[in-house]
Amino acid sequence: MGKRWKKPGLEIWRIENFNVKPWPKDQYGNFYTGDSYIILSTSKKPHQNKINWDIHYWLGKGSTAGEYATADYKTVELDEYLGGGPIQHREVEGHESMLLMSYFNDQIKNFKGGFESGFNHVKPSEYQPWLLHFKGKKHVRVLQVTLERVSLNSGDVFVLDTGLVLYQWNGKSSSGQERLKAALYCRALDDERRGLPEAFVLEDGDQDEKFWSYFRDGYGKVGSPNEGGVDDEIISSEK
Repeated sequence: MGKRWKKPGLEIWRIENFNVKPWPKDQYGNFYTGDSYIILSTSKKPHQNKINWDIHYWLGKGSTAGEYATADYKTVELDEYLGGGPIQHREVEGHESMLLMSYFNDQIKNFKGGFESGFNHVKPSEYQPWLLHFKGKKHVRVLQVTLERVSLNSGDVFVLDTGLVLYQWNGKSSSGQERLKAALYCRALDDERRGLPEAFVLEDGDQDEKFWSYFRDGYGKVGSPNEGGVDDEIISSEK
């Protein structure tokens, strides 16, 4: 066996046309609902020579049966290549294990569609705005939600990504961790897009006309904290 997977680290592949393709490192932690992925974690405890591997195959809600099957058998192939030593984990979108979350600082971002729909794969003028929901006190999840006012609630934080303008909207009862994660996400997007976007922070109740113009139902009452669901409601799906 080569030295490639003997050093601690993380490697991710996306399933594409029944094959595996390396996932860009600047996209680690970003998963698209229309895709399936394989994640290999290599670790070693201090003062021990034994290498530990964990293989996760992540299944997006919109990925196909063919992608499911490919992720399954490619995971088995990788397991066999590594001598049968890895522990396998099946991960389903929205129910990721704590172990998988830990690789990405407890923050996984789920986007609709496939990777090709992202900012770097379309012209700025053709970019479709999307709304991201940041939720959780300890483990902050990031989910893409429908770009409508009904998606907002005063207990969480939301980021409206229009490509070249980013809006962070803070619900009045949102947690400090949610606000921090959203701010870090906006900063990462700005770096990824070479400093091109402008970023604005809005508070619950602000009537910024440009921000609300992206919502077809416009400015108005948003949902209560209870309507946003329970924080840190993450179910382990290891097997």
